[in-house]
Amino acid sequence: MKKLYLFFFLLFLNTQAFAAFKLEEAREHFVEVYEKIKQGNSLDFQAYAAEYKDYILYPYLEYAYLKSNIDKVKDSELIIFMKRYPQTVLSEEILNEWIKRLAEEKHWLRILNYYNSNTKNLATQCFYNEALIYTGQTQRGIQQGKQLWLSKVNPPKECQGLFNTLKAYKQLTEKDYWQRIALLMDKNKVSKATRLAQNLSGFNQKLFNNWVSIYKNPKKYLPRYLEDKFRKVDTPEARQIIVHSIKRYAKKNHIEAATLWRQLKPLYQFTPQEIGNAEGYIYTLFAKKHDANALSYLSQIPASFRSKEANLWLARIALRTANWQAVLDAIQAMDTETQQDGAWIYWKAKALEQLGKSDQANQLFSKNAKNATFYGFLSADHLKQPYDVLNQQKPDRSAAIQKVKRLLGIQRALELFRVGKPDLASKEWLYAIKNLNKQDKLAAAELALQNGQAFTAIVTVSKTKDWNVVDLRFPLLYQQLVLQNAKQHNIDPAWVYGVIRRESAFKVDALSRVKAFGLMQLMPKTAKYISRSIGLKRVKQSDFVKPEINIQLGTSYLSKMLNRFDGNYPKATAAYNAGPGRIPKWAASYPMAANRWIESIPFNETRKYVRGVLAYTTIYDHKLKSGKGKRLSQRLMPILPEEPN
Repeated sequence: MKKLYLFFFLLFLNTQAFAAFKLEEAREHFVEVYEKIKQGNSLDFQAYAAEYKDYILYPYLEYAYLKSNIDKVKDSELIIFMKRYPQTVLSEEILNEWIKRLAEEKHWLRILNYYNSNTKNLATQCFYNEALIYTGQTQRGIQQGKQLWLSKVNPPKECQGLFNTLKAYKQLTEKDYWQRIALLMDKNKVSKATRLAQNLSGFNQKLFNNWVSIYKNPKKYLPRYLEDKFRKVDTPEARQIIVHSIKRYAKKNHIEAATLWRQLKPLYQFTPQEIGNAEGYIYTLFAKKHDANALSYLSQIPASFRSKEANLWLARIALRTANWQAVLDAIQAMDTETQQDGAWIYWKAKALEQLGKSDQANQLFSKNAKNATFYGFLSADHLKQPYDVLNQQKPDRSAAIQKVKRLLGIQRALELFRVGKPDLASKEWLYAIKNLNKQDKLAAAELALQNGQAFTAIVTVSKTKDWNVVDLRFPLLYQQLVLQNAKQHNIDPAWVYGVIRRESAFKVDALSRVKAFGLMQLMPKTAKYISRSIGLKRVKQSDFVKPEINIQLGTSYLSKMLNRFDGNYPKATAAYNAGPGRIPKWAASYPMAANRWIESIPFNETRKYVRGVLAYTTIYDHKLKSGKGKRLSQRLMPILPEEPN
């Protein structure tokens, strides 16, 4: 009997070893075969299928084969694939490709039969509405088609067929064309707008040609609207051109634009909305330049006609000048959603306190103090309360993790990470978690962390919009590198972590739109300059993305910024993001509390960056020092006036 047990045990081991061997083989060949199929070479597909059909990523080879042969494969093959892998990112993408082919072949009824109403693919939506029109559901197709026509999202080229159909059915009016043109001009798509303008009447075509001239040189051509012959043309379209153009002029010179606007305003019958639009934009630029007159200018716009941005900057310029009644008035003029933002809860509380309403203020501070955010920590500091949100016990998610592990989409995503296909993995992962409840999403985030995918974990938590899940949102990766380099450059390791977390969320190969790269998002010129300054030799640009080099260069640059700004964390953090040359320009002529200075930073990105980094620094300090880190307020040195050179 013992011999029999031993036989089966050895057989089991051999089977497991064979399975593991086959898995490694399948992984080794997968990427090579996948790339060949994508390029249209399907020779290896059948051979791979015969041997590794049970491999969890095999569906990707089927998908690549069908997609690269979408014009040749039978409809039945596509239907079988979608039925075999229902509710997956693969079946959804194949469906989109198939619908595109069906539209080209004008199989409109088939499109209606297989269309997925949950799709966010704009091209597919356009094909579907075109199908509605051609199969008798004309009004519905036209109505939804016109919504796409007027969408602020730029439709893909595949939507041109729908738009041509709307035109053929005489459903696009002069007003519709003008609205689409205005959307394109707002997005600086002048060439597209010009082509579309050919559909306008002769009078409006002339108006549009004027618009293009002003667009190219507002300083030269916008003053024409002061002339008598132009003043005779007081139409909604003409006023729209003036408002759009004065805003464009203001980008280059807000003072000259304001002067010209005051001349134009009485000459045309602008609506209150048009006036609010123009003046809100111009005087917001005054506020961003920290012009003291901005408070008066923005206050004169009726609250109901101030834009969201104008209300925000009215509050910020009032904060900068410590006009607390104006702060309160501006916040109360904001929409409900904006007022519920932690920043404005905090500043409303501060204004109430300054106006002698401490009880109301403390209620708001207490509400905010529960959050692991910049203004949450400042609220707790104000009340002299501990950061309770940072002391919560990590919950046991093991049962939920086991449940999430069984999802095929999650399994495929993890395997895609293993074989070096992170883009495909992320797409699969996000599709797999989109319909999970909050607790299962958090379990998925923890599973991602367990598998070394910190960036995916952080993105997954963000889908729950619960910013207080500190255990998952702030992993302690590269700890030895961070501690070693922070010590070498005499800076706080928590600050380094705060920058990494804000810059890249631990995505090693992160690349920004301005070509900043790596964990600490260094610009190429900065990386070269820092590497020379610290004597780092024989380093290629491709090496700058490596964590050990990226962190070394990033911490060195942080140290330089902190020294340059005399140990002032808000200014040094802002300098890391926006460049050190801008920081002196944002100072006031009097000492200012750091939180007020931060809120008045003119760049949205930099303002959010500084708040984020300093909040994250507080969290990481708490983690690194076992709950005994510094209070956020301790890092907020006052912003002093700049000394003259």
